[in-house]
Amino acid sequence: MFACLHRLPSTTSSFENQESINALVHLAREHSPKVEVHGQALVVLDVSGLGQLWGNPREVGQRLRGVAAERNLGVRVAVAKTKMAALLATQGRCGLTVIPPGEEAEALSSLPLTVLKQLSQAQASGPNLTASARRASHTAQAVSPAAPSSVAVSVLMLLPVVQRWGIKTLGELVALPTAELFSRLGHGGLELQRIARGEDSRPFTAESGEERFEQTMTLEWPVEGLEPLSFVLARILEPLCVHLERRGVAVGRLRVQLTLVTRETHERTLEFPASVNDPKLLRTLILLDLESHPPSAGIDQVTVMADPVPSRTLQFSLLERAVPSAECLSTLLARLTVLMGDQRCGAAALVDTHHPGAFEMSPFAPKAQRPTHRTHVPGATDLRPILRRFRNPTPARVSVEHGHPVQVLIPQRRSGGQVVSWAGPWRSSGQWWMSPRTSWDRNEWDVELRDGSVYRIFRDRVSKRWFVEGMVD
Repeated sequence: MFACLHRLPSTTSSFENQESINALVHLAREHSPKVEVHGQALVVLDVSGLGQLWGNPREVGQRLRGVAAERNLGVRVAVAKTKMAALLATQGRCGLTVIPPGEEAEALSSLPLTVLKQLSQAQASGPNLTASARRASHTAQAVSPAAPSSVAVSVLMLLPVVQRWGIKTLGELVALPTAELFSRLGHGGLELQRIARGEDSRPFTAESGEERFEQTMTLEWPVEGLEPLSFVLARILEPLCVHLERRGVAVGRLRVQLTLVTRETHERTLEFPASVNDPKLLRTLILLDLESHPPSAGIDQVTVMADPVPSRTLQFSLLERAVPSAECLSTLLARLTVLMGDQRCGAAALVDTHHPGAFEMSPFAPKAQRPTHRTHVPGATDLRPILRRFRNPTPARVSVEHGHPVQVLIPQRRSGGQVVSWAGPWRSSGQWWMSPRTSWDRNEWDVELRDGSVYRIFRDRVSKRWFVEGMVD
C-alpha cells in the first residue's frame, strides 16, 4: 500500500512556504523509510508495514493527516494499492481518500482528464530543500522532471487529441477499446489508458540513504573564460574523484552549477555512456559542454555534483570485437555535440509508427558484441537489397499509363529514364486525426529503370505531386 501526501497551496511568505516543504519531507520520513519525493508538494511513502501499528489503511491515512494538522500542514491524503492511483486521487479530491485494492479504475473514473496535467505540473516543480530536510530525505535532488511514475511529456501531448474526441473523464478514457486506441495513438495511447486506470508503469524506487558526492568552491574574484575555469575545475574534480574511488563507485551523471555575478545560476547536466572516474577527462567534457553553452556573465561560485553508479570492471577478451574505451567515446561524443549541436549527435532509433522515415535520436552507448559463427555455404551470398532513403524526398516528373508509371525523370539528380518493371501501388496513410504537418496520405511504387537503377517513388494524394523516396542498392 502507498500513501500520497499533497500539500495544499498557501498564501504565506516564501520562507514559510519553504519551511512547510521541508516539514512535509520530515513528516514522510518519520513514518516510513521508503519515500519518493515527486515535487514541492507531493510525497509518496510505502505504508505496507504500518497496519500492524495503526490499523487498516483508513486509520493510517487519518493518522498521517492528524500529524500534519498538528504541524499546521494542510494536506490531502490518499491511500491506494498503486502509486499512480494515490497521486491522481490527491489531485482531484480533498481530505482523505482510501481506494480498496482492485478498485483503482472505478475510484478514479469520475476524475476529469485535467488531473493528468495537474499531476505533471506538480511533479515538474523541484523543491529547494534546506540542509536539514536534505538529510531527512537522504538525497541531493529530491525530484526531477523524470521522477518515477511521472506523466511523460509525450503522453501529455496526446491529451488534446483525446479531448477532441469528446473524452472528459478518466473513466471514459478507460472505456475506449484498447486495440483501436493503439492503432491511432500507438504506445502513448496505451500508456495514457494505463495511467487512467491507476496502474504503475515503474516500480517504487525509494530515495536511497547514500551520501552526497558534491564539491563547491567560492571564488575570491569572478572568473571569465574557459581557460581560468579549467584550473578551478581541476581543484574541484580531483577530491571528488578520490571520494568516489574510496566508495567504489564512479560518475554516471554530472551536474555543474555556476553561480554568476548577476545572481543567476547556469546549470548543465552531462550524462555518460559508461561510468567515468578520471578528473582530467571530466574536466575536458565539462569545458567542451560549456564551450557550446557558455555562461552569460562572470562566475562567482562553482558546484559539481556527481550521481554515483557502480564502477566498471574491465576484462578484455580476444573473442570480442574491439570497441573504443569509454573515455575516448565520451570525449568524441562531446566534441561532435559541440560541432553539430544538441540532439544532433547519437544513434538513430526506430519509432513505433508507420510514418515514412520517422526516427529519433537516442544516446550512443554501444555494447560489446560477441562474434557470431556462420557456416559458409559455397555459392551463397549475404547481399540484401537496402533502401537508402533521401533525407528530403526529391521532386520528380512521372508519366503514368494504364495506372502505373512508365517514365521517371529526376531533375535534381539529372537521372531517370523509362520504367522497365514496377511493383505497387501501396497505399500508406496515417495520423489524419492530428495536425496536417504530421499526417500523410500517398501511394508508393518500386520502379526499375532501363539503366538498371531501382527507385522508390510515391505520389502525394493531397498535393498531387510525385517524389523519389530513395534508391535501392
